[in-house]
Formats: sequence, C-alpha cells, structure tokens
Amino acid sequence: MFFWLALGAAAIYSGNAGLMILFCMLTAAFALVSALAHRNMQPLEVVRRFPEDIFAQRNAHIDVLMTNRSAIPVYGLHLYERFDDAHCIGPIYVARLAPGETARARYMCIFDARGVAQFSTFEVRSRFPVPIFEWRQTIEASDMARVYPRYEPGTDLIAFCEEESTAPPPTDRPRFQTEMHTIAELRHGRRRGRILWKLSAKKGKIYEDIPIRNKRHAQTSHIVVEPARGRSRVEYEREIAQVATFCTQHACDGRLGSVRLGTTVYRFGASHDQWRRLLNALSEFDLATDLATSP
Repeated sequence: MFFWLALGAAAIYSGNAGLMILFCMLTAAFALVSALAHRNMQPLEVVRRFPEDIFAQRNAHIDVLMTNRSAIPVYGLHLYERFDDAHCIGPIYVARLAPGETARARYMCIFDARGVAQFSTFEVRSRFPVPIFEWRQTIEASDMARVYPRYEPGTDLIAFCEEESTAPPPTDRPRFQTEMHTIAELRHGRRRGRILWKLSAKKGKIYEDIPIRNKRHAQTSHIVVEPARGRSRVEYEREIAQVATFCTQHACDGRLGSVRLGTTVYRFGASHDQWRRLLNALSEFDLATDLATSP
C-alpha cells in the first residue's frame, strides 16, 4: 500500500508518463483483486447445528453447514465465530466450494455459564486471489442455544443409605444407622431405604426416598431437596444437575422416579429425552426460591 501511494505521488509530481501508466495499471489490478475477493466471500451461507445437550464449562462440538449460493466457486475461506460468552476454538477452513455445494465442518466451544446463548455473526477472512492481502467480511448467522448448568460426573457422587432394620437393634447401635451401600444393595432385599447424596460440604441435603415392595421391584421414588440458608444459585444448579445425571445413570431395570422442586415434579428415567426435559426445566427454574420439600 505504501509503495502504491509513493508511486502515485511520484507520477503526479514528476509528470513521467511511464510512472503514470504503471500507477494506473497497479490501481486497476488492485481494484480487480478487491472485486474478486469481495465476490468470493459474498455468496456464502452459514448454518449452525448444535448438539442436543450443551453444558457449561464442558466441550460442545458445533457443526457448521456452509453453502455456496453463487454460480462460481469460492476459494480459501476462514470462518471465525464471534461470541463473547464462550471460548470458541477455530477457525473453520474451506479450501473450495463448488456452485451450490454444501460442506460440513465442526468446531468446539466452551461456555462459561448456563443460560440461553445468542449467536449472531461469523467473520469470514480470505487471502484469495492474492495471498499478500487479507479481506474480511461479516456474515449474519443468528442462532440460539440453551446451555445447561455445569455438572460433575455421577460416578463421583457418594451414596449413603439410612436403612431401617427389621431386627431388634443391638444395644450398642442405634436403630437408624448410616452405612455405605450401592444402589443394587439398596434395591434388593431392603424394605425401605434412603439414599443421601453428599454433594456439598455446607448444610442442606439431597436424598431419595425409596419404598421397596419386594426384592425385584421398587415403587416410584422421589428426589427431595432440602436446602440450607445462604446457599448460592450456582450451588443449587450444580447439585441438582448432578442428581439428574446420577439418576439417569442408575435408572435401569424399569425403575422410574421423579424430581420434586417445590410443588413441581419432574419425572426421570433411562430415556435420554426425559433427562433432557428435566435439565431444560431445571435451567428455567428460579433456584433462588425455596426448594425445600418434605418426603
């Protein structure tokens, strides 16, 4: 650019015909290159495809469909996601798209917090047809994605069982005892049990009240949330999301259950759609209100 300006100034002030012709040729070439670069980025249409479940602070792989709507091929495009509330790893590179062709690419985003994420634009960069110049253009591509609360894997949870013994208790042990049990041990051979999830070091607890008919069949159970005062919204969201994950992983043998928040009950089970609806409801629930319920 500096050379072009210097050449133009020298041609004008010196009056040299050769410099003037060279300056005009360079100007025409630059205009042609700019027109080709703009035409190369103009016809691109971009559509996002989000995964079914997106969780805060976890990797989310987003598919992008790019379609060439022009009658000529496009070359050498780089797409950058422009989103402030997530860390997107890119760019997406397209070497060539024929007229009417659709290409699929994938990039990864990590969202900072739960909520509704609003996507608006892509930035397209290209060095075609001259690599020494880079052209940029913004493409409108509005989308919305729901980000669920951050959760920890359910296998990291600790399950305790408060078991009511049918035999007379020993003199040195209380009638209600807290012991470590697995879900299978609680299902088989227990008349009634309660699983207590130790999800936080603070007060408040989340437990499951399970009435058991016989060794092989359990009635519908309920998740009961007993919060403590001073709990933050983030802690509620994390713990309830953990419960949903834990219940989904262990809801086998036809055993279904429900999560009760205040006066609202959300059922869960082995179905992935049920789990998604539960998390969707939890993401919209006002967790600042009192979630305490009675068994």
